[in-house]
Amino acid sequence: MKVHKFKPYVKCGLFLILVISLAGTANAATNHTGGIALSWDDVLSIDPCYQNLQLFETYNATCTINLNSNDLIYSKQGTKDNLGALHSAGWEVAAHGRNHEDSILYINNYTSDGWLNQEVIPNINDLKGYGYSPVYTFVYPYGSRDTNSDAALVPYFRTIRSTEFDVVNVNASNAYYKWDNTQVLYAVEIDDNSGVSPESIKAGIDYAMANGYVLLLYGHTITPTITGDYQTSTSRLGEILNYTKEQGGEFYLMGDLGNSSWVQPSISSNVTANFTVSTDSVKVGETVTFVDHSINQTSELLDFGDGSNSNTATVTHTYTTPGTYTATLTVTNGFSSHSMTKTITVVTGYNGGIALSWDDVGSIDPCRENLETFQKYNATCTVNLNSLSVSPQSTIDNLSALNSAGWEISAHGLNHEDPVAFLNNHTSQEWLDQEILPNIAEITGYGYPVYSFAYPYGSQNDTTDALLAPCFRTLRATNFGTVNVNESAAYYKWDNARLVYGVEIDDQSPSGASLESIQYGIDDAIKYGYVLVLYGHTITPTVTGELQTSTSKLESILNYTSQKGGKFYHMGDLGNSSWVQPTNVTANFTVSTDSVKVGESVTFVDYSVNQNSELLDFGDGSNSNTANVNHIYTTPGTYTATLTVTNGFSSQSMTKTITVVTGYNGGIALCWDDTGNIDPCRENLETFQKYNATCTVNLNSLSVSPQSTKDNLNTLNSAGWEISAHGLNHEDPVAFLNSHTSQEWLDQEILPNIAEITDYDYPVYSFAYPYGSQNDTTDALLAPYFRTLRATNFGTVNVNESAAYYKWDNARLVYGVEIDDQSNVSLESIQYGIDDAIKYGYVLVLYGHTITPNVPGPYQTSTSRLDSILNYTYQKGGKFYHMGDLGNSSWVQPSISFNVTANFISNPTAGFAPLNVAFTDTSTGLPTSWSWDFGDGATSTEQNPTHIYSTVGTYTAKLTVSNANSTSSKTAQIIVDEEDDDGGSSHSSGGGGGSPEPARNVEVKELSQVFITNGKSVQFDFTKNATCVVYVGFDAKKTAGKTTTIIEQLKKKSTLVSALPEGEVYKYFNVWVGNSGFATSKNIENPVLCFKVEKSWIQNKKIDQDSITLNRYSDKKWEQVPASPSGEDSKYLYFKSSVSGYSFFAITGKSDSSPGGSVTDIQSEDESDTPEENIGETGSEVKESDEDKENTGMPGFDMVYGIAGLLAVFLYKKR
Repeated sequence: MKVHKFKPYVKCGLFLILVISLAGTANAATNHTGGIALSWDDVLSIDPCYQNLQLFETYNATCTINLNSNDLIYSKQGTKDNLGALHSAGWEVAAHGRNHEDSILYINNYTSDGWLNQEVIPNINDLKGYGYSPVYTFVYPYGSRDTNSDAALVPYFRTIRSTEFDVVNVNASNAYYKWDNTQVLYAVEIDDNSGVSPESIKAGIDYAMANGYVLLLYGHTITPTITGDYQTSTSRLGEILNYTKEQGGEFYLMGDLGNSSWVQPSISSNVTANFTVSTDSVKVGETVTFVDHSINQTSELLDFGDGSNSNTATVTHTYTTPGTYTATLTVTNGFSSHSMTKTITVVTGYNGGIALSWDDVGSIDPCRENLETFQKYNATCTVNLNSLSVSPQSTIDNLSALNSAGWEISAHGLNHEDPVAFLNNHTSQEWLDQEILPNIAEITGYGYPVYSFAYPYGSQNDTTDALLAPCFRTLRATNFGTVNVNESAAYYKWDNARLVYGVEIDDQSPSGASLESIQYGIDDAIKYGYVLVLYGHTITPTVTGELQTSTSKLESILNYTSQKGGKFYHMGDLGNSSWVQPTNVTANFTVSTDSVKVGESVTFVDYSVNQNSELLDFGDGSNSNTANVNHIYTTPGTYTATLTVTNGFSSQSMTKTITVVTGYNGGIALCWDDTGNIDPCRENLETFQKYNATCTVNLNSLSVSPQSTKDNLNTLNSAGWEISAHGLNHEDPVAFLNSHTSQEWLDQEILPNIAEITDYDYPVYSFAYPYGSQNDTTDALLAPYFRTLRATNFGTVNVNESAAYYKWDNARLVYGVEIDDQSNVSLESIQYGIDDAIKYGYVLVLYGHTITPNVPGPYQTSTSRLDSILNYTYQKGGKFYHMGDLGNSSWVQPSISFNVTANFISNPTAGFAPLNVAFTDTSTGLPTSWSWDFGDGATSTEQNPTHIYSTVGTYTAKLTVSNANSTSSKTAQIIVDEEDDDGGSSHSSGGGGGSPEPARNVEVKELSQVFITNGKSVQFDFTKNATCVVYVGFDAKKTAGKTTTIIEQLKKKSTLVSALPEGEVYKYFNVWVGNSGFATSKNIENPVLCFKVEKSWIQNKKIDQDSITLNRYSDKKWEQVPASPSGEDSKYLYFKSSVSGYSFFAITGKSDSSPGGSVTDIQSEDESDTPEENIGETGSEVKESDEDKENTGMPGFDMVYGIAGLLAVFLYKKR
């Protein structure tokens, strides 16, 4: 590479060129340094800008602040002071419209001159008045501009700023001033939520710097934390200022830009507005003449106050609507503006007054009671009614009396439904058919013509108005929030407006309209010839709550209206005078029969009049557009056939009741849940047979049931009873499937359940869900295996209204009602259910649990209640069904095969030779044969064998299970060690099965297995009597499946615990439940332990029986647990204790003769070279090492034995 060498002065020149290139320099194209012009909009931006002035000054940055002066005028002095400080710091103060009006909208509604004279020039003058002169810049509110507004502003400002909307890439926008004297510029919003990223802004700054342009930016409120729109974070602001400064950019004011040749105009030569009118009070349709007398104006705008205006003030005008109008003349000469107003009163030509109405049927009686008060002032009113159907005759008579006295009767919605809310959830026709037309039909049925409608809750919109227009002359809504009645919309102005608004006069009305305000409203009504619309609810002498009008307030209103010469109108006098009242219809039809079997036809014949449409609803979900029709009902039940006829303006309905039966004999299907209820059913078999009743028994596992129970089940089946499935382990199906696969549920709960029952030669047709727990998934999984699935109809009170019926519709899933005495379902309700079942030919599904003469708790059916149900069904001619008679009649019983999966538990898995290991089979799929290979040449075909490994080594134990369909194998490793001289081992089993207890201290152990289900009480029974523990139990808070509990009875105190403080020790033992960490308060509650003590020990040791205590070791200390006697036999006393958990235990007692405070460990009777072989079901014993034997003989034996040993070693070495 060629290297150039420069002279020193050349090097200096190059360095200066480099420095200049890195600094902000004038661009060759524009001859200006690029940068930004940053401005802040609205008076609210003043204080945040001042609070961040130090940040701006850090970068020598000044900005422009754009103000709507009307807000500035009313701002606090502190804000005005802050603005002065910004201006003193070099900031520009610019215009933003006096009232922040949208320029285009304002000019469209008025003129450019009007905008200048009311928004722009006053804004300039206000800012000058605060000393901020000259005003160079104007910023369009909302960025709203067009060529007309631009042309109007050009003489008054050097720079005019609008907004560049929807900017994403700033460098691709129009937001640049290019030193080309452009007067109308565009800016980009930098507020954090504007959608413009900091990166895009920086790219824009780069572009400005590269081209010598000025990037125009603007924001609103500067804040440390962004909580919404129109906020610029201090972090974003600092980033923009810093980046501009780093790039060498300049900070420009808006007044530095724009048209450099602009010269500020002189705003002077004030104008004066002046005009006269021919009259200030006129009737609708009459003319008012306006004459202009203004001076110095170049333009004028006369606003008549009714939404119209004129560009000349010498003009005539006709007002078409009554009211008080303010005519405003505004004149301008381009530099000043002035306005003048006059008031014009326009009246209707009618007599003013009030239309007073009372809402709801509940107002009838109070109105009748106060009729004399109304008549005293010759006042009649309107009563707006919802349904009269439940009103007493006296109320209907009072309504008639009011109508006879000249009162109007009108509609208020049949059920007083909120119209808008109703239409959000229903069709327009449904609203008319359910709320409006029946309301009209009912009122006209009493002979009262209906002219008007009062919206319930005042709820209406354009849709409701259009729907009701054909039906009513007048519609009344509510003028909510009325305080000053004379300023409200609650007037009818004889303009044929169908919709009018009413003011509530109740004393405690939410609107808060006072009597004085109502009187002002009456004054205005009489003044202009309006009708003031008022309404109330219940008239009462004493007001105790809302929706009540006091008699005193009522009389004041009536008296004031009368005294002022006001007239009393009905609501039907108002509204659309061209409305024509429609003709009413009458519904009428007959049926060929009102009782029919499923599949038979019913003939309907129409006799209605005046209708142009009709709808016959058969009550079974189908309907017809004609009432002359035949119809077949396909499902039993009681149906209400309803004919509704209408002519578009009125509607009427008529109903008839049709009873449809199945054609089957109705009755009940009674079943009994759980294997434990076989014996009670057998004991009450004669009761069932007395009524020729047979039932279904739903079984879980029979495997642990005694032979007598199985014999009782066979007797029930021989007597015609059905035997069905209930889940092998009574697991909650939905809960089980949440933590297992579908196949695991079938393999562990369903298929073994079916297989066990069919093994007893009972065909299985139905399944009762444990706990009634089911969903679509469980139903689909069980569909191939059962004709009928029974869930539970929870919360049943009225059986005849429940879903607990089978209707011969092939529904596989049916629901049952529990009949146990404490199920909350009364006998009377069950009997009603039986009545309906027999009436329609249904089958009512019932179930119970334990039948017993006396009911001390839940899940028990008393023999008296059972007899009542059976007798009632029998007396009513009902039939007794099995669950298998119901369900899906097309179901075909499947041929079920089971694939086995081998699995087992070995306990212990490691220890010292000889090692006794218990193997427990946990295979699934109903294996019929078991083949064990223990890995040392020995085998077994037992299901749960034990095996002794005599030789040290590592063995692979293998289980092979099979049935007629499949074979499966599983292996596990067993490690057998030889003890070291110190009794230790590298593979100590810790007492087997994960116990921390040294194996040499375990005298004997026993295992018990139970399936743990959430919410169930669990008891592990130790039936081999190998240890001092009889059972342990607790309430499960979590489903854990098949779980093993181990009892380790020890030879002496464990080395893992401290010494007991006192007492004679009977036995030390450990209790291990499941895997480590399972037996905690998270998983179990209410743990108990039952143990036994030999009577011979108590006698030999002279133990006080009351002193026998269970001691538990926990947290490095012993605690005494009270032991309560629970029984005895010839050899043992039995005790039960509630414990806080399972761990290390000791049973102690106090001898009457032993000194207090001493602890005596009892030598195990079998502590010898040969351990006791009385082990538990799957327990094992571990041989004691010689070192662990307790020394016996004379004192000093240990020393003699040690010396002899040393001597032997010495002689051996010498030899």
